[in-house]
Amino acid sequence: MIEIVNIVKTSEGEHHESVYGPLSEKFKTLSRLIDISSLASFLRNFPINVLTDDEKQIFFGFQNFIIELESKCFDEAGFI
Repeated sequence: MIEIVNIVKTSEGEHHESVYGPLSEKFKTLSRLIDISSLASFLRNFPINVLTDDEKQIFFGFQNFIIELESKCFDEAGFI
């Protein structure tokens, strides 16, 4: 997940401080959407012929869960 940070330079070197607020929440939402959507795309393109029938049933259940989660993330991010 992408994290929004400020880089602060001190005499002891650089350190990172997380930035919280409305803008960072929007970035967190979009970052989550990108992560979930990437996983969903991978699962859509996975070659299921390498799985046994039992494994396919489990795979399809997980694939369905992630695709529904992707749809929910798009809704939360304001995409129609």
